[in-house]
Amino acid sequence: MKMRRFWTQHREDGRTAAASVFGLAPGLLLPFAAALRLGSADADGLLFALSLSTVAVNVVAVSVEANSVAAFGRVSGRIPLSSLWKFAKRDLLLASTAVLLFLPVLYLFFQARDDRWSAYLPAVIAFGATPIIASVASVFSGALIRHRHSAIAIMSQGGRSLSALLVIAFWPEASPLAMGVGYSIGELLRLGLLAGKWRSVNARLDSMATSNLIAGGRGLTAQFGAAGVAQGNALVNRFILSAGPVGSITAYELAEKATFALYQLVYSGLVVRRFGIWSGIRGNATRQSRYRRDVRNLTALTLVLSAVAAGGLYAVLAFGVVPEEWRLGVTWAIVLVPSSAASIAMASAIRMLVVVNRQGRLLYVSTLSLLANGVLATLFFAWFGAVGIPVALLAVRGGTAIAYYLLTRNATLVGRAAHEQETNDEISQYVGL
Repeated sequence: MKMRRFWTQHREDGRTAAASVFGLAPGLLLPFAAALRLGSADADGLLFALSLSTVAVNVVAVSVEANSVAAFGRVSGRIPLSSLWKFAKRDLLLASTAVLLFLPVLYLFFQARDDRWSAYLPAVIAFGATPIIASVASVFSGALIRHRHSAIAIMSQGGRSLSALLVIAFWPEASPLAMGVGYSIGELLRLGLLAGKWRSVNARLDSMATSNLIAGGRGLTAQFGAAGVAQGNALVNRFILSAGPVGSITAYELAEKATFALYQLVYSGLVVRRFGIWSGIRGNATRQSRYRRDVRNLTALTLVLSAVAAGGLYAVLAFGVVPEEWRLGVTWAIVLVPSSAASIAMASAIRMLVVVNRQGRLLYVSTLSLLANGVLATLFFAWFGAVGIPVALLAVRGGTAIAYYLLTRNATLVGRAAHEQETNDEISQYVGL
């Protein structure tokens, strides 16, 4: 009986964890495949273009998805497609504007430091279409997460990297531009898949919605701003490493991918599904208590998994079974992988602040984190060389997680009256059904 109860409670966790493996694998393999196919020097250029796209996706698509989960959490019933499109238009407009402003500035910033990046401008443009497409896909993925269909939203994330891997596998002479086109086509296919699934789920709901979808407005803009500042940590690190030895950026990307794989396994497999539950946290003491318990358990679990992963990476190095092109990246990953626990705590806190409509606070913490990372990365790079960058990032992520804990420990006490008042304040932004 106890085993049956355990299986019933955690069956959905197992399903989403399996989905996260399929969603993660292509993205994890892509930089390794590029390093083997192109060599360190050319791989730096390809991963440069990919990293700019990834930064933009993390700024706009992740924010849109979180906003979508929170918005659908306040609505019960079937929603007409025309109303969803009206809701999504503002997200698409804000996301497209952010990407079209963000990517050129980033490219020019790096190109001014090192002219070798100018050869990869076509690849930057090709990869740059992905975050715009992803901003629309994230509206549907957020709706599916809210309606407890998180597995398909998670698993489909690997589509863009899978398309790029297929280009590498079947076209050995493919240019970075071709890989970028394949990457964006993969995201376009994901959009079609999620839109079709949402229409199916929405059609099965029993009744029409009786309330309105509240558009993102100032809250979504604040999310974009905070996410953009937070992504500045990665940009600062890559900027400093661009003056380092050849292969440093590739090593950093490999270490970040390994760390991100562990983080994403826990986040996609366990956090995303709970976000659909947390979306009803306002005025609900039971869900507030569950949120706090979930964050403690997820952070502890990630720490244990980090220790196991670091040990495994050390063993792989010790037995000499990794290619020479990967050794520096694996070494840096051992240093960086424990930071995934801090990232899980931060991600949970950010999602909760979105639910209670306190996105403005995100900007304070992300700005302090950026400043701290800039100082530590510069000092550690000067003192220890390129390896100082992952060490500085580990310290900054740990400190930022503590800051978010202090910021959010009382935020779940926002009551029903405050929720209703905020909804009235934003009613001018709503989308009518």
